[in-house]
Amino acid sequence: MPMSKRATAEFIGTFWLVFGGCGSAVLAAAFPTLGSDSSESRLPSVSPS
Repeated sequence: MPMSKRATAEFIGTFWLVFGGCGSAVLAAAFPTLGSDSSESRLPSVSPS
């Protein structure tokens, strides 16, 4: 495989991993309740006896 194809594949793969990872971290920080399961708030509270 030519070195230019390897370098291009490495660049695309690294870019995708870094961009996707940082993007998911930014989105998770910006929307902390997005996708969270709020079923705990619907359950009746039980006092320890």
